[in-house]
Amino acid sequence: MVALVLADKQHLLRILVPRPLLLQSAQVMQAKLGGLLNRDVMHIPFSRRTRTDIVLMQTYCDLHSRLRRSQGILLALPEHILSFKLSGLQRLSEGRYEESTMMIKAQEWLDKNCRDVLDECDVSLAIKTQLIYPSGSQITVDGHPLRWQVIETVLRLVRSYLPALQFQLPQSIEVVSRSRDGYPLMYFLRTDVEERLITLLTSELCKGITSVLPFAEISAQGQADLQAFIGHPVVATDIVTRVETMFKDNSLMSIVYLLRGLIVHRILLSTLKKRWNVQYGIHPDRDPIAVPYLAKGVPSPSAEWGHPDVTLILTCLSFYYEGLSIAQFKQAFEALLKSNEPSIEYEKWDTGDLPEGFRDYNAINVEDSAQLRELHHYVR
Repeated sequence: MVALVLADKQHLLRILVPRPLLLQSAQVMQAKLGGLLNRDVMHIPFSRRTRTDIVLMQTYCDLHSRLRRSQGILLALPEHILSFKLSGLQRLSEGRYEESTMMIKAQEWLDKNCRDVLDECDVSLAIKTQLIYPSGSQITVDGHPLRWQVIETVLRLVRSYLPALQFQLPQSIEVVSRSRDGYPLMYFLRTDVEERLITLLTSELCKGITSVLPFAEISAQGQADLQAFIGHPVVATDIVTRVETMFKDNSLMSIVYLLRGLIVHRILLSTLKKRWNVQYGIHPDRDPIAVPYLAKGVPSPSAEWGHPDVTLILTCLSFYYEGLSIAQFKQAFEALLKSNEPSIEYEKWDTGDLPEGFRDYNAINVEDSAQLRELHHYVR
């Protein structure tokens, strides 16, 4: 009934459904509206890979205009609507002005003439359906290398807290150790353990116990201000001023903002709650960064995490849980050869149970596959 009323020749009705419901929705709409009522039910897919030449875009616009005049119904996916919206802006940024002008004008027409009905709106409006179209060449993430070094430090602290949290709050957290030295899987069952973990992190980070965050020389009042800044959602103006003054001429202010994002905005907790190899992991044929999973053991072929810190945390956890493959380990060793002090860096790889023959960096031949596999067994 909603579709019949809203498709009135003055407006183009679009019904937005999640991808798993597309076929079922099309069958229902065709059976209810396409038979006796003779209404057109059309699906016009659009993705980043769709060509955007003038002829094809003119056809795209004509289909929508004809569907409105005939009181038809457009069955669409949220990602198709967002893809067309972003593609016009992307063409503009690429300097393809003729295509971008046509697409942006078409989007303006759609904004004025479309009425959207959302089926399963909690799915369609969820943050995971966001669409980001990066363009240009890849560049290093802002704040490197401190950005991921801080995240690795925080994850190391989280791991050190887990035994105590499991002992103190056994009903609130479940910790599964997969090996003696491996990073444990954790499952948060109640919110009290989350608050306890955040309290431990904020108090110890502000004491300067890590080399990446050298806050030990700060006064007691400064540490208190810092703890309030990175641990409380609402911070008094005078505290913000003192913290910014404290790090006015220091790159550490970027670390402080990063910690506030991880802790106050719950980026750290939201990532720790995700399930490795079910919701995220490494795709074997893509760049070695964590990607969303469609199902258990099924990495998405093209999707990525939109937030850089979420990507960094999940990438670290993916490698902690899965380890390095032989190819990745060889790549890491080749990068080690190019470093300024490879022997000193190699000493950091020593796991304690490394055989005597592998302790000397100069004794390693990266082209010896048997030797590389044996070394990989210890440090993966």
